[in-house]
Amino acid sequence: MIEKALEKFSITQKWLDFNIISESKLLFKYKDYMKEEIEHNLEHYRTYFIYKYIDSLDFISQEVLENIILIIAPLYSDEKDGVYSSLLNSDLKLSDSSFEYLVSYIENKLELDFSKRIFKAKLKRMLLKEPENDLVIKKCIREGNKELHLNLLEKNLSIENLKLLSEIAILDK
Repeated sequence: MIEKALEKFSITQKWLDFNIISESKLLFKYKDYMKEEIEHNLEHYRTYFIYKYIDSLDFISQEVLENIILIIAPLYSDEKDGVYSSLLNSDLKLSDSSFEYLVSYIENKLELDFSKRIFKAKLKRMLLKEPENDLVIKKCIREGNKELHLNLLEKNLSIENLKLLSEIAILDK
């Protein structure tokens, strides 16, 4: 039955070997899928498995990151885009070296334009690592997007930084 489930979801044994999904969870999802009267897009299941796996991790080692990259290589572009974005924005689950490895892999091995996403992820990482650093806060205000600006509003910003943030917000309208 495992083989049928792997085939149905177009995934390989490596998904089980790398603990992306357990056999019991795979079988449960397979039985659930087979009960459905309407066939759903299988890519949603694959990305669900990966996102749940990433969410379950407290830390993503270099080895785990390389396994994820290997696992998603044969997936559709949209699926890969989402997983790479999720990894970039996994806060501090990636060490600095793993984050740089991921950025280098995306920039050099893939035909994706992730420059804006990478830039945003770098700013977010800087802010998470140094939340009280005034230079980091100013950089995030000047170069960040609305999502990052909203994150900044949750912080205890100086009057000067609040003023700068409000000026940027007005210019963005």
